[in-house]
Amino acid sequence: MKTLYYEKTQNFEGAIRLSIINNMAPVHISPSQNDELVIVANYTVSSPDEDPDFEDFYALEYNNGQITLELEEFDSSIFKGRDMSIKLEIKIPKLEELLLEGENHPYSVTGIEAKIQLRMENGPSVFSNCTGDMKLESENGPIKIHNHKGNLEVSLENGPFSTDGLSGDELKVISENGSIKMRSSSYPNVKIENENGVIFYESLPVQNANLNFQSENGVISLVLPNLWGFELRAETEMGVIKNKLGIAPEKDDGVFVIKSGDMDSKISIRTENGMIKLSYDEHLNLDFLREKMEQLKEAVKKIGSPEDKEKVKKLVENLTAYLNKGLSAIQEDKLRDVIKDALTKLKEVSDNFDMDETRDKVSGTVEKLAAELQETFKEFVNKFKEEDYVNKFKEGFKGAGKHHFAFHIDTDMGDKISEKVMKTIKKVAPGVFELRSDEKEQVAEQSRLKILQMLESGKITAEDAERLLKAISKE
Repeated sequence: MKTLYYEKTQNFEGAIRLSIINNMAPVHISPSQNDELVIVANYTVSSPDEDPDFEDFYALEYNNGQITLELEEFDSSIFKGRDMSIKLEIKIPKLEELLLEGENHPYSVTGIEAKIQLRMENGPSVFSNCTGDMKLESENGPIKIHNHKGNLEVSLENGPFSTDGLSGDELKVISENGSIKMRSSSYPNVKIENENGVIFYESLPVQNANLNFQSENGVISLVLPNLWGFELRAETEMGVIKNKLGIAPEKDDGVFVIKSGDMDSKISIRTENGMIKLSYDEHLNLDFLREKMEQLKEAVKKIGSPEDKEKVKKLVENLTAYLNKGLSAIQEDKLRDVIKDALTKLKEVSDNFDMDETRDKVSGTVEKLAAELQETFKEFVNKFKEEDYVNKFKEGFKGAGKHHFAFHIDTDMGDKISEKVMKTIKKVAPGVFELRSDEKEQVAEQSRLKILQMLESGKITAEDAERLLKAISKE
């Protein structure tokens, strides 16, 4: 048995589209540093006397701005273990579109900025840190997406679909039997339909949202932001509605109606036999807080009537309620003190507001509060970045061949959790443990930046961030 290495670099000037048809092995796709197409393969042959040329097993064409790469199925008599002995990475140039097709072999896509289309039968697909509209189709294979920006359209038959940290203008997911689980999602227009599988959707605060969920027999579970303005209409023929929002529902011709705040967002839920679960996310979202502060500043500038004054007072009241509600989720003392001080000043603004005399004073107060909150949290995050475990984390991925890319869970979380995480990683991202040293560092750095971004947004605490960083640190 002999292991061979192959690498080919080619420039396609003027290319706008890349199509990959994969019948060969698991493929990892990432951006190339020099805006070229790079094909890297490590493959094992069953006999040391055999020396097949890897170029005999793929076809590469270029025509009218489109690159087409077809990866052919290997002859099992030549290659020991078939796909398990073949590790492929394709580094791609900057393109407008990436088209992926396959039957059974996994795709792992990282850091791509392009419109992405996927047509898959059975293999798993994983997308991380990508930007651009996506249209994904899969019959039985699972799809996972982490930290994506862009519109998303997904069509599934039986495979599960799970996401974290997605944002865009439009989301559409249609499934027959697979589960749908989406965390930290930020879309103003949402349509999710599932015949028999579970729908779990956690929404971040979005202005003027229109969210629609429909299922025949599966459970629909929504986690909504605290103090978010919405009108929710839920109906079920034979199922049960479990409401943990703390708002008594009204009845409108058999439809449960729940109204919260200014009701600028609309939520529609319908199921035939499945249960509907409604609950709040108790965490303070600092991105949403910054957005509300900007709205308040703009509203103050436009004051010219008693109605405008009432709008400002209402925004102040909403901000105060939101800060009070999320204060318990803030663990850092200095940040808590700044928020408490902001609450005091906001109350003074609301109680003593005089439209004719103090507009400039109010505007200045709001500007100062926004700056203080921003700077205090920035200072906290910067201090966190300077801690020894962050530096150790980065150092752990330097040096070729000196470290292994592995996920370690704190012992407090238990061996069973660690084992489950490891099995999941190996299932959804085959080949990730065999990345070269520079690739390991790139993946690790992207994960580190995402964790710090979540910390800065207030989606996780410092303790959560430290635990996550340790979970992907060196062995």
